This record gives sequence, C-alpha cells and structure tokens, in this order.
Amino acid sequence: MLGTATAFVLIVVFFLSGKFKGSAYEDAERIADLYAKQTASDVQVSLNESMAVARTLAQSVTTVNEIDYEDNESPYNKALLSVLKNNPRFSAIAISWEFSEINKAKYGRAQGRIRHMYYRSMEDNNEIFARHQLLDTVAYNITGLYYQIKIAENQEFLVNPYYSIYDTETGKDSIQMTTGTIHIRENDQYAGLVGFDIALDGLAEIIKNTIPYQGSYIFLVSNNGVVVTHPKKTAIGSLVTTLFPNANDIDIATKIKLGEKFNLGKIMGNDNSNYVTFSPFYTGKTKTPWSVGVSIPINEVAVSSVENRN
Repeated sequence: MLGTATAFVLIVVFFLSGKFKGSAYEDAERIADLYAKQTASDVQVSLNESMAVARTLAQSVTTVNEIDYEDNESPYNKALLSVLKNNPRFSAIAISWEFSEINKAKYGRAQGRIRHMYYRSMEDNNEIFARHQLLDTVAYNITGLYYQIKIAENQEFLVNPYYSIYDTETGKDSIQMTTGTIHIRENDQYAGLVGFDIALDGLAEIIKNTIPYQGSYIFLVSNNGVVVTHPKKTAIGSLVTTLFPNANDIDIATKIKLGEKFNLGKIMGNDNSNYVTFSPFYTGKTKTPWSVGVSIPINEVAVSSVENRN
C-alpha cells in the first residue's frame, strides 16, 4: 500500500534529520504509532470503498411491485450480479426486502422478508451462484443479527467476524468473514437491507508488514476484540486479550470497543521488550470502530537508532 510505504519514508527522513533523539523506547513509540495510524487509514479506505458501493446500491434500488425478485434475468438481479462481478473483494452481495414493501399479492404475507443473494464459491474457480430465500415468515428472531440491525437507529454496520457457510448442504466454503450492511429506506421507513461479505484473509494484503525491524508485526482487531489478521495464523480468531496477558491491567477490549487510541507500553517477549500500540478507525457511518495494532521490539530500534546517529 502507498500509505505504509509513505510511513517508512517518513521514518527514514526523521532519522536523517535527527528528530528521533530520545531513548530507544521513545523512538519505538513514535515509529509504531506512525505505522498504526497509517495502516488504520489504509484499511479504512479499503472498507470505505466497499461501503460506498453498497450505499450507492441501497440508494438506487426501488421497491417496484412488478419486479420479480426471483427472476435472475430481471434488470434488478442483473444489476445485483454486476455489483459482485465488478467488486472482486466481495465474496457475496445480497438484498433483503421486507414483505410489507413488495408484492403482497404474490407472496400473500406481510410478515418476514425475501433475500436474494449472489455469492462466489471458494472452490469452483470462483464460480458465482444465486440464492433466493423467504425468511422470518413466522416471526423475527429478536435476538438475531438481522433484527438487531433492522431496529437500530444507526443505518450502517460492519459486523464482527464470523464463519460463513454458503453451501449449507455440503458444508463447503466455511470462511471467516465480515459483513457490511446499509439500510434501504422508503419514505423514511425501514424497507430492507443491502449487505456485502468480505473474506477477512483479503484484508491481510493491506496489512502486510513493512516495518524495517526484525520481530515487528502489524495486526487487525475487530470491535469485539477478535484478532482478524496476524502473522501467527493460530492467533487469528482468538481474543486480543489472550495475546497480551501482561498488559499491566489495561482494559484492552473496552478501549478497542470505544475506539480509543492507546498503547500497552513495554510488553515482555521471549528475549526482548516490545512497544505495542493500537490505532482505531471507523468504516463508513458505522459506530463500531476496529483497531490496528503494531508491535515493535525496542532493542531493534535501539540498534538502528545508534547506527543512524553515528
């Protein structure tokens, strides 16, 4: 990413100009904070682009009663398919309509919703499939995610990580995902929802470690404290609090949930102390910030600092 490359150039300039004149800890603090801020911006830009696509779709669709939402050849569904094809980062794109807002004569009900989705297979050469579902026809699951999003005041969401199985018959394609959602409004009333899925391993491409210190790393954490990307594969999907058991009683989970910028100070590793910092970012108009974490070995920075000052 251009942003992290720019961060590296800035660090080099700081060293050459002598602006890093503090202790190795102070230098590590400045470097890590800079990388965390820039990487958070890079991830935010990528997710904002995806949210903007969904927002445009939500604003452009209309609840025309004559549309056959189950006809893959209808202009409506062709447009939906086009969005997926033109956005390779999307694993799926879907629209849910409340029955109260579409052809009541055809469906004969006012309770529930219809969901039309296009999704990519993770195994069959990225082949695209379609699915139509009638959901919540008896009653809404009031503790379920869809209902909570429906009744919420905020109209944009980035869902915390989960494992999605698109093919429920075979169990194939179980992958860690996040979903972005945007309300569809008709006459200022909730009419439905646009949602897109993104495989979280795709975000790892944005968070490639470009920090020029051995033992440093960058990682991504969701709003509920789940590790999304990490150089250690076994850490992905775990709670971030389990990675830093010696965090000096800092409430990491709460600070991430609230979108605070903070650091853990010196965290003891096997043979070194690392400076660890977190930088938050928001996607679109959501109110659930995620965070980028950066860990840098203080000893490595000390060696580099001495070499650059001599």
